[in-house]
Amino acid sequence: MGFIISNFKKGVKLTRENPQLIYTLFTALVIFLSFIFVSNNFLSIAKDAQDRLVNVRIGSIHDVLKEFTPEYLNNPDDLSRKMIDIAANNETIGEFRVVVFQEDGRKILSSINREEIGNYDFENDFLYGLSVAKSEQSLTTQDFVKGKRIFKTVRAIKKDDKVVGAIYTSQSLSMADQLIAQAITNSIIILFAVLVLIMLLFFRHARIIDYAVLYRRLKEINKIKDDFISIATHELRTPLTVIRGYLDLLKSSEKLDSSDRKLLDNADLHSKRLSLLIDDILSVPKIEQNRIDYSFENFNPEKEIEETVSSLRNSAEEKSLSLSYQVESSAAIYADKTKLRQILINIIGNAIKYTKEGEINVHLSSKEDQLLIRVSDTGVGMSAEEQRGLFQKFYRIRTKETEDITGTGLGLWISSKFIEAMDGKISVESIKGIGTHFILSFPLAKPEERN
Repeated sequence: MGFIISNFKKGVKLTRENPQLIYTLFTALVIFLSFIFVSNNFLSIAKDAQDRLVNVRIGSIHDVLKEFTPEYLNNPDDLSRKMIDIAANNETIGEFRVVVFQEDGRKILSSINREEIGNYDFENDFLYGLSVAKSEQSLTTQDFVKGKRIFKTVRAIKKDDKVVGAIYTSQSLSMADQLIAQAITNSIIILFAVLVLIMLLFFRHARIIDYAVLYRRLKEINKIKDDFISIATHELRTPLTVIRGYLDLLKSSEKLDSSDRKLLDNADLHSKRLSLLIDDILSVPKIEQNRIDYSFENFNPEKEIEETVSSLRNSAEEKSLSLSYQVESSAAIYADKTKLRQILINIIGNAIKYTKEGEINVHLSSKEDQLLIRVSDTGVGMSAEEQRGLFQKFYRIRTKETEDITGTGLGLWISSKFIEAMDGKISVESIKGIGTHFILSFPLAKPEERN
């Protein structure tokens, strides 16, 4: 009982929060009541039509029989045979007899039940009296015998304009009533099925509304998050710019020895990393809203790769890693230089972070109509399962080997979006515990672009 009350309260609360559910409930109720009304009306019409058909049919039999019955009053056996033939073709007829009116009662002259011939029919005396009063039409009454409907019909027989007897029939409507009862049962089953379907649709609609509410809330949360990130990163950028300004000022001093200059170089490197991190965070809402501006131009990326590798060499040396760069062949591409640098910093920077010992190699080559940049390392590597979510937003591999490595999980997602916008592709080859290769491919600049 408590479960029902609890769910009822939840339903009331949900309806209050989502007024559109009231229209759904109203529609369901209208459909349900309409189905009951139509079904009941249809069954009532069908039952009435069945009764009328029975009466019309028996009335027709009486009309025909009363025309030739006077001629057979002196030959009751032949009349009984004809009545038996008629009853054989009308399954609803239960009793069928012709009575003659005598002073002592209504004597059965002919019948489909030969055992009652010669007896008197006192049971239906009232009907016979009505037939005399209304001799020009068949009269029908309804009775119930053992729970079954019975139609009793009489029609007066005239001879020389005088009522001399009557035709009596009784018809059992048990078969028709059974069919109607079956139809009612079927209608109830269908009604129940429709009701269940309506309720399922209602609950489905309620669930969809729940999803819609959650979606709206999620959008609100995402907007709040994006606004917060935007404000926070903008606020971080101002003091960072000041810090980098002071670092540049200190580095220009001639009084610094080599160790001091190295410390300043490291501070400057980490400030640049922080600046790139801020850029990554700011890029997320812009990418999602398709508001990133690209400056495409035709250039050979060999120099940009070399400068990026040089800027990250100190980070590699801090971990005693070898960072090398080889050019097998190069060619011009049509891309955004700034975005390419950001991509390379993310990819090579990740290789340095996830490599504890060994080397990182950047290899440039061209093949057919593609320029290939391969960044390989001897780091922790990745399993096939870990690689599946590699380019998803905020995705980070959580293992014992990577627990002390910091990051936002945005770099590869942003890089993949930039590469996609420049008609390039990024793929990964990795073996757990052996290392990882990232392969960037860009289409070569077309002849018209090279000019």
